[in-house]
Amino acid sequence: MHAHSTVHVRTASAAYDVVVGAGAARHVAGLMSAAGMRPAACAIVCDAAVEHGAARAVDESLRAVGVRPARNAVRAYAAAKTQETQGDQCARLQDAGS
Repeated sequence: MHAHSTVHVRTASAAYDVVVGAGAARHVAGLMSAAGMRPAACAIVCDAAVEHGAARAVDESLRAVGVRPARNAVRAYAAAKTQETQGDQCARLQDAGS
């Protein structure tokens, strides 16, 4: 695996780690496994600008270990981030899990 850095992010309501580094998207399944995560399926919500690059690499990494990803791209501008579009995303992810 390539060298990656982990950045711990804290918000008002949550804290989480972000893995940063060249090629990190190709190693998502390994990173999840190392963290004790072994889902049968997962949701990937990404910026539309990376849907055919990094998001595809994440899909391939997950599929290689038997995880079924459901990917939905979100447009990058603020007007696209409304409650209505969030509801649409949830509906698409729910349909993908059916």
